[in-house]
Amino acid sequence: MTPEEFLAGVPARDVPWLEMHRRVSPDHGQQILGAFAEVKRLRLECEIAPAQLARISAPTLIMAGDDDMIPVSHAVETWASIPHAKLCVVPDAGHFWLKEKPELANQIILDFLLKSD
Repeated sequence: MTPEEFLAGVPARDVPWLEMHRRVSPDHGQQILGAFAEVKRLRLECEIAPAQLARISAPTLIMAGDDDMIPVSHAVETWASIPHAKLCVVPDAGHFWLKEKPELANQIILDFLLKSD
């Protein structure tokens, strides 16, 4: 898959970030595109069975942006499969929302860690 082919399937909000990395460091940008292609492939080919997720007993926080390249429905399905998991879907956020909204991300994670049993 070429970078252009991959970028055609990326939400518009994430394209500038990926393009910036490609311009600043072509090797690093290529690695990022490769990693995203792998995520896309894994999402399509390597789903974890709900029965496997159901065996998770550790406190679990599933986080997603509502405009992520990975559909929110995937986060919801994962959350529903893990007993007692918490779900956080951040509005107006893409795949890199932890970097885009670090204060919010930190607060959500701290709240989860401090309230986990």
